[in-house]
Amino acid sequence: MEMINPLLKKGRFLFVLEGCDHCQIYKKFIRQINMELKPDKRIQVIDCTSYNLFGISDNPLIELFERYFDGFPTLFIEGGIKSGANTVEECKAWINARLFNDFEFPKEPEYLPILRSYATFDKSCKYYKGRLICN
Repeated sequence: MEMINPLLKKGRFLFVLEGCDHCQIYKKFIRQINMELKPDKRIQVIDCTSYNLFGISDNPLIELFERYFDGFPTLFIEGGIKSGANTVEECKAWINARLFNDFEFPKEPEYLPILRSYATFDKSCKYYKGRLICN
């Protein structure tokens, strides 16, 4: 039986490549989100360029997570994965839903009147009586 590394379930990592346009966009908005998160709850950005080009692993987390992703950017948050070039809005909403209680100043999810729903982009999350509840 294989042991599951706790970082796979509790870690918060963004894996990127240098020179990737989508990665640059993700890095920028992750920096902005990290400024709003409590210091011990921030997302760590990991550059995989050397590993991807030359097989040089300068961070042990790359080898631990590599079998779980096949594109860049890839975002891991507490067992959840966003891989590839999802829209920034979708990714921000997903992060806001997942990390709802970890912001210095709690945020309410954006309400989308046309859809008559909150922008959580996580089907397991519901906004109920002023609180976001995720399964």
